[in-house]
Amino acid sequence: MKVADHMRNNGSEFRIMNSHESKLIGIMPKGQTPLEKLAHYSKLVSNGMVPYEDCAEEIEGLSYSVCEEADCLLVMEHLSSIITFFEKMENKSEEQSRDLADVYLLTGQLYQFKNLYEESINWFRKAVVVDDQYTVSYHNIALSYIKLGEIEGAIRSLVQEVIFSPGNYYSYLILADLYERTQQFGEAEQCLKQLLERDPDNIQGLHRLIKYYRMINPLTDVQLLVRRLLQIKKTYTTVESLIRIYYLCDLGRFTDAHSFLRSWELSSSRDPSLHLATAYILEKTSNIPQMNQEIGRFKNLIQKRGVETMRLKVKEFESIVGNTSKIPGNVFENPSHYIGN
Repeated sequence: MKVADHMRNNGSEFRIMNSHESKLIGIMPKGQTPLEKLAHYSKLVSNGMVPYEDCAEEIEGLSYSVCEEADCLLVMEHLSSIITFFEKMENKSEEQSRDLADVYLLTGQLYQFKNLYEESINWFRKAVVVDDQYTVSYHNIALSYIKLGEIEGAIRSLVQEVIFSPGNYYSYLILADLYERTQQFGEAEQCLKQLLERDPDNIQGLHRLIKYYRMINPLTDVQLLVRRLLQIKKTYTTVESLIRIYYLCDLGRFTDAHSFLRSWELSSSRDPSLHLATAYILEKTSNIPQMNQEIGRFKNLIQKRGVETMRLKVKEFESIVGNTSKIPGNVFENPSHYIGN
């Protein structure tokens, strides 16, 4: 059957499909529930009719959809059929081994999604056994250990991750956090230095190293590190923009802070953190009435996204400015005070 005929017979308007969609022609279930669709795809893979990679994205999406609405065990029944198919396969190719690791990983992530962290670790470890250089497994093991409060286990997993994949820069930052939480300050410093050796323009790494030196000894001269941070030219993320504003204010360079704020606004005018950054500059220049107005604008912009999203944004801001600002407390002091101002 021609593609156009196939599309017409299924009551769909003809359009040009991408290569992934073309592979799935003839196997896509129509008009079924997510659980029924998941069962359909799982059967195709476990019967060897379709390579896992051809419908991995669909299986993952449907698995999360079912887990959101129902018991995760309903999903596991279908994923286990795929797992059994690969486990019984003799002389697996490298690609088939990676497919098995992917299904183990997905199973672990689903348990993690349902806050079943010990179970998730067991599945992530299975993925490691299949492919010990599959670093996303180590990262997920660390996240589950953190949720369980088992920091040493998380540290061991992240160390393994950065050994096999030293380019995963964000993992260095998490690892440095964990070292500090366990008062392994020398290891934290070394971890951040390793990150900066690989990525000299890592603004978060520089900021963390500066904070570390100031924590160890408030009189430490960090001017060279601060200057190095402020000389970095790049497209800034929200966190990096907040860090830059923080150091410009720390040096009393408020005109430069306002100039940077304007460029940030031009590139990302709907970023709620813009208003926290503006409020911070106003706080440091003792313009409290306008600071309160900016807090109000922040809350007006973010309120539709929910209180939890607002908390995350404020926590992100607070993690950078520390105890140098009263803005985080002001945001939640009276939750409705600034709305509509």
